[in-house]
Amino acid sequence: MNKNAFYLGAFIALSMQAGKSLAQTNPSTDFSGKPLEYRVITTAVPFLGITPDARSAALGDAGVSLSGDQNAIYWNPGRLARVNKSMGGSVSISPWLRGLGVNDVYLGFLSGYYKPNAQSAIGLGFTYFNLGSIQMTDQAGQNLGTLNPNEFAICPTYSRVLSKNLSFGIGLKYFHSNLTGSFSGGVGNSNQSSAANSVAVDLGMFYKKDISIGGNPANFAFGLALSNIGPKISYSDDSRNFIPSTLRLGPALTMELDAYNKVTFVTDIAKTLVPTPEKNDYQSFFFRI
Repeated sequence: MNKNAFYLGAFIALSMQAGKSLAQTNPSTDFSGKPLEYRVITTAVPFLGITPDARSAALGDAGVSLSGDQNAIYWNPGRLARVNKSMGGSVSISPWLRGLGVNDVYLGFLSGYYKPNAQSAIGLGFTYFNLGSIQMTDQAGQNLGTLNPNEFAICPTYSRVLSKNLSFGIGLKYFHSNLTGSFSGGVGNSNQSSAANSVAVDLGMFYKKDISIGGNPANFAFGLALSNIGPKISYSDDSRNFIPSTLRLGPALTMELDAYNKVTFVTDIAKTLVPTPEKNDYQSFFFRI
């Protein structure tokens, strides 16, 4: 089999399989036809899973196998060593829930990288999530003051080219989540709550190969990333919650149409690596913090 045909076929097969798995699932029944019990997977610090950049947001949150850029720090640290320039960075601010009339909630993302040589790159990503101003009251409606919750994460990253086509990256992430500050007496909970601090690891692999389709230059890429791999965190003494650990993989196929235009087909498959809760157990999460 021609190698170029193999890469094209692999991309189409993976893309169709992802669509097939979604299209054949009845949202009200499981694969055996039994009624489906909705058990929503909830985690602490969900801001770690919010897409920070416009490029991947416009592509339906796909980014694990796109060409290397400064946002690889978030999507796949293995991509970072494949950037063409010696340094770069980006700043983005994303309003959150603006369509619901909320004007003070936003996600900010700052990233930058430097390549000391052609084979490696170091980067730093900073994510800040501001949850706005919240008026706190007790069960009788008495004013308890104003709360300004916020969360942030810092992720230094190192990426290295392992071979002509393969690169690898690792990021060490520290994050801080202050949802309740010193406020105590949450719904059904009389314990003092506090900010949560912890660390997690991001790992990424990126494969890239130049090919030709119909005599035109093209590029096949495949990415795999494990994000937010770390321990449970706690906001109080009586509970510990999972963080949004995620496995993401997928192919990308880029074809050059001419000297000024090219088109990219990309598919991401993502799986949250958190156990599905028992029936109705997910509700208890909201009463712990």
